[in-house]
Amino acid sequence: MKVAFISLIPYDTYSEDLIRNHSEDPDFFDREILANHSDPVHKWCKMLLDKGIKIEFWYLSRYSSNVKAFRHKYGHETRRIPSFNTKKIFSRYFENEISFSLFKELKRNKISHVLLLNYLQNKRILIDFSDMLIIFCRRNGIKIFPIYGGDSIDNYPLVKKRLKNSFLKMTNELLCQSRREINLMVDKLKFPGEKAHYFLNPLDLQFFYPISKDQAIRQLGLSSSSKYLLYIGRFEYGKGIHHIINIMHVILERHPNIVFIMMGKGGYLTELRKLINDLALTEKIIIKEPVENNKLLFYYNIADILLLPSYSEGTPNVLMEAIACNTVCIATDVGGIPDLLSEDIGIMVKPKDEVALLNEICLVLNKGFVINQNKRNKLLSEIDLNAKGSELLEILCKDESMKILN
Repeated sequence: MKVAFISLIPYDTYSEDLIRNHSEDPDFFDREILANHSDPVHKWCKMLLDKGIKIEFWYLSRYSSNVKAFRHKYGHETRRIPSFNTKKIFSRYFENEISFSLFKELKRNKISHVLLLNYLQNKRILIDFSDMLIIFCRRNGIKIFPIYGGDSIDNYPLVKKRLKNSFLKMTNELLCQSRREINLMVDKLKFPGEKAHYFLNPLDLQFFYPISKDQAIRQLGLSSSSKYLLYIGRFEYGKGIHHIINIMHVILERHPNIVFIMMGKGGYLTELRKLINDLALTEKIIIKEPVENNKLLFYYNIADILLLPSYSEGTPNVLMEAIACNTVCIATDVGGIPDLLSEDIGIMVKPKDEVALLNEICLVLNKGFVINQNKRNKLLSEIDLNAKGSELLEILCKDESMKILN
């Protein structure tokens, strides 16, 4: 068995500035950034590698014209595949990443199984590249396992929805990080229930666990007299970060010692900085670059509340990491978030509801929130890296007569 975990997201677009600054070194992003990154996709690779399965992570590169492989710090190879974006030919409304080099690489590397992230792409395109990849794999005897990565097929126009569903039915199995989306696929769209699997991202619990807030504050050199709100993730409009900024002045009226830490990267940062300046909040909002897991642990443990007011989500890794650190979480009731925060593990509000968000934040700051530890521990046992590796291996081998000894 040889597995390629393929992301149809051009990862190098997340580091455009760095790539431009190192234009003389075309391998800088892959060698220095991607090879050392702890993104959840690499946890998928690690959990299969630990089970003795040869796996690589492939991504579509918008800034490279050649295929090249690199070694990730977890031990698997990463492979960049040149691609082009259709918005160069059409308009941004018909944007789709396409790579014919990917087909050649699948054959050349004799890939037997493909894990495909993400199968929901542009709802305006009747047949997108993920659909093309499914057809290619089916015709070439490659088993393909699409992975749900956010949004919802229910948001697609009727014709596109039916086409997408027909392509998904051609695949071997479907891995979905949202019970809501699985129920939609099976009950409404009649996707075969025996091929649909509820499968959360794995989490390496050796990196995320509770420590005392005082210890975390000392490690980060922050003030012990402050309370901290925390956001970790991409800086994008759809993440709803501006809603937190909009209500900060009211939170500060009630809790003057509050500091809001925003950690991440993204093209929406310019707009967020302007909003922060316009509302005179520069002294109370700290913007941080992403950090590695060994330091991220301290941020989760200083946080009185982790906030995730997104408009749409899959099942966010940031919430699982915060839950592992026993941090109180307030997030929106979208995607797979109810699967994590229901039953008193955390708190949910409706998207864009600033009043509800404000009320829940102030309620936690005033009275605290008691996390259901039995449910929390059960969830952590379900997302443990080793347990998820065994579960994924069983799915990949479902239709094979061969047995793999661990």
